[in-house]
Amino acid sequence: MAERAAMESTTAPTGHPSLLLFGVFAAPAAWVLQLVASYAIAASSCFPNGVATPGTASISRMPLAIIALACMLTALAGLVVALQQHRAAGGDAATRQPARSRALARVGILSSILFLGAIGFSIVMLSLSPQCAG
Repeated sequence: MAERAAMESTTAPTGHPSLLLFGVFAAPAAWVLQLVASYAIAASSCFPNGVATPGTASISRMPLAIIALACMLTALAGLVVALQQHRAAGGDAATRQPARSRALARVGILSSILFLGAIGFSIVMLSLSPQCAG
């Protein structure tokens, strides 16, 4: 019995650690990148040379669309990786290592879904307000 407990504590997790971390953090990182880049592009469009030009400048939509698409694809990749890691961590429910990998994969699935929604809402908001505030 003690040998089995010692063997279980030294076995490697069933999910690959870097893939599990990618599944957990890809979507939040993509959302943060989209948020920061969108604000930077909007600020550079509305405040050229550090001077406000209310109502005259419009925000360029093409860079915002490219950033949004790249971030959406990154978040979807995180979701796919988390789903694959969840399936790969099937294993025996009595051991602890597959349960840890499965739990991390579930966190990755939930965070990916949540931040995919946040990226989607950001895209909607960016498309609704193309003019600089005056």
